[in-house]
Amino acid sequence: MCQLGVELICFSTPRRCLVSCPSYKSLVCLSALLLLGVQLLRAEVTAGVLGTVVDPSGAAVANATVILRSGDTGLQRRAKTNESGDYEFLAVPVGEKYSVQVEAKGFEKSVQNGIKLLLNQKYRADFKLVVGAVTETVEVTSSTTQVDTSSTQLGDVIEDKKMTGLPLNGRSYIDLLGLQAGVAPDSSDAAIHDRFVSGNQNSGQVSVNGQRESANSFLVNGGDVEESVQNGASIVPTLDSIQEFRLLTNSFNAEYGRFSGAIVNVLTSREPTKFMALSTSSYATRSSMHEVTSIRSGAISSVISSGARSELRL
Repeated sequence: MCQLGVELICFSTPRRCLVSCPSYKSLVCLSALLLLGVQLLRAEVTAGVLGTVVDPSGAAVANATVILRSGDTGLQRRAKTNESGDYEFLAVPVGEKYSVQVEAKGFEKSVQNGIKLLLNQKYRADFKLVVGAVTETVEVTSSTTQVDTSSTQLGDVIEDKKMTGLPLNGRSYIDLLGLQAGVAPDSSDAAIHDRFVSGNQNSGQVSVNGQRESANSFLVNGGDVEESVQNGASIVPTLDSIQEFRLLTNSFNAEYGRFSGAIVNVLTSREPTKFMALSTSSYATRSSMHEVTSIRSGAISSVISSGARSELRL
């Protein structure tokens, strides 16, 4: 035992000694926890709502009650404005039919309806209250597209309706990356390629703003799904299972600081019934399956090319 409290545990060979010290063990455990925590970190797959509440003269209204509601899920969250009249809701699930209501003493209630939140979006809902009784309500329906003034990120969101409406050879969202400005598919044999996904699907090696094909990041529900060889996509969700995906091409937030190309963040659908219905209709479109599926009077009839016929009642 040394003077510092370090115990030397020696084996048969005198030179092989193991240092056993409480501080040393704590350091090892702390390092292991930090490494594990890095692997558990995920990118943001939610949205945010923020804004400022002012009175008719433009002065900030402090301590006003702000209520965020979702017409789809019933989610309800409350917040108070600060001295500057600002408020913010973080980590709000992506979805439609949101509303924001503001209540303050001496002013009429004010509501903004029809708010649609997209992946990684910071939606701004400002309010200018009207003097009156709290029982009176001023409603505003949101219908215009907002310009995100709270973030420097450049990119676009591709939603499920656009994905399923466009003709795609292979039914992969990877083929839609070229819709964003600055994205160029590789056309040279010298370009970096990764292994194909699910047999013959593209792994997403594209050049974004002149960067290398291996400089892109692929995420599914915020989790890293990159190939370990050339940073291609190792998982490509079925097109019908994707709710939307966001493609960021420049000026990323700190959570995306490891890449110089693009950030592709995919959010899968939370509606299992919708997914099942769409997957049934798209099953017949696969060129590798010699099967035609038709739906008549509540029954699914399958006609196989070999001539066999089967019927499954719903």
